[in-house]
Amino acid sequence: MATTEETTPAAQTETTEPQSNEAAPPAATADATTTDAPAAAAEPEPEAAAAAPAAEEAAAAEPTVIPRVVIVTGASSGIGLEVSRGLSLAGHDVIMACRNEEKANRAIEKLKKQNLKGSVTYMPVSSLTYLLTYILA
Repeated sequence: MATTEETTPAAQTETTEPQSNEAAPPAATADATTTDAPAAAAEPEPEAAAAAPAAEEAAAAEPTVIPRVVIVTGASSGIGLEVSRGLSLAGHDVIMACRNEEKANRAIEKLKKQNLKGSVTYMPVSSLTYLLTYILA
């Protein structure tokens, strides 16, 4: 009886690769790119080098804030107080619309100790209601 080696042509047995669990070594072109990749990453690209000074100039030339008058409701505590602080530190004039005048005055005193660029004033909520109904009417 003939074995499988005798029935297979000689050309097929020469081209078949041995099967194993090991990965085949990469081709010669793959070796060149993998060894060049770390060297290329270490060298800064001319575009990136040119972009760095431009980014520094843009950060240095930030536009100046145009002071605005801003009304913040609920500004005696919580998020309203933090918004008032941020806006007044940026140079805006903040009108704090609050229900409780005592809490508003304490918040204003607290904010004035923080070297604000803008002003902070109190407005009762009833005045805000009147103002909004006057504007919307």
